[in-house]
Amino acid sequence: MIRKIFRTFLLVLALTSCITNPTVADERARRAEANKGDILIAIVEEEGLAWQAAQMAVDEINTAGGIAGRMLKVIHEDDGGSETQGRIIAQRLAANPDVVAVVGHNTSTASLPASAIYEFAGLLMISSAATTPRLTQQGFDLVFRNIPSDAKVGELITDYLAQQNTHNIVILSEKSAYGRGLGSAIETRAAQIGLNIVDRVSYQVSDSNFSEVIRDWKMLTFDAIVIAGSVPEAAYFIYQARQANLSQPILGGDGLITDELWGSGKAVNGTIIVSYFHPDDMQPEAVKFVEAFQKRFGSQPDVWAAQEYDAVKVLAYAMQQAGSSVPEKVAAALHQVNHWPGVTGPHSFDERGDVVGKPIVLIMASDKQFSFIHRFSEP
Repeated sequence: MIRKIFRTFLLVLALTSCITNPTVADERARRAEANKGDILIAIVEEEGLAWQAAQMAVDEINTAGGIAGRMLKVIHEDDGGSETQGRIIAQRLAANPDVVAVVGHNTSTASLPASAIYEFAGLLMISSAATTPRLTQQGFDLVFRNIPSDAKVGELITDYLAQQNTHNIVILSEKSAYGRGLGSAIETRAAQIGLNIVDRVSYQVSDSNFSEVIRDWKMLTFDAIVIAGSVPEAAYFIYQARQANLSQPILGGDGLITDELWGSGKAVNGTIIVSYFHPDDMQPEAVKFVEAFQKRFGSQPDVWAAQEYDAVKVLAYAMQQAGSSVPEKVAAALHQVNHWPGVTGPHSFDERGDVVGKPIVLIMASDKQFSFIHRFSEP
């Protein structure tokens, strides 16, 4: 009953905000049922390795005969990680009844409002990078992600710290859906296993001066720093902390996995980061992917390329299994996916749309490279 009331509230909010025409979902399903030609999907991703991987996935699917002979056709959008731009793009895609699925968005901040727009427009969404637990706690039927949520990541980070005999930690979290979700997950798990949170400080996404928090922390006794935030701000903090001789180990979530981290030079060396893929820890499916990507683009894929590639491929697999591109039927097929072999590991989805059982690894920043250091047992 609570779920039904919540969904009704969000529907009213969507309609009063002119998020979507109440008939577009039915029209989308009708067109998808009748369409025997190309399948139109959207990929919301910035230019770069992840977009290249998405293109490669689409090309491989089409070269292999498509989905029951139907080719994938792609609309490419980029929201720049902006909530406002993400909402604008989502409204535009939702208004197009020929689009049946969206791969994206790539931040929690943009994904949360976009997910409501897609749900009530009858449009399936699968994100390869949005980790906030709230994304799949909304009671939606058409929203998925193929990346573990911050709840799982926070649990594993905290358990790892405990295994390293780290008992007292401080947390730096950005004021965003991602930062709040990961920071809170770490606090929750710490309370469960007896780790002491000495301090937790939040910062604005635009902050660049962390002298005050560093000064305060130098007066405290703790064993490690955990960053629940993204680059470039996290990189600014690490540089300033090391310059101020704050020497405790630093761990961070996946928001640190970007070449922008190297802007802080050798200060970031030794930073431990959570990831979901590393070429030195490849599963069988990943070997072919890495070789094909390097041959086509001349560079090595990163975790976000691998994630995006898998999101496109598992979406196509679900369409094949459903024998349809109708969003509700594809969603039903995704819920039935059981250990589909992706390059980032096996994919299964629970009733909320969360991927479960995927491997999570730790990598270390070292001289402008991310080195593999640890694989967690299957979550």
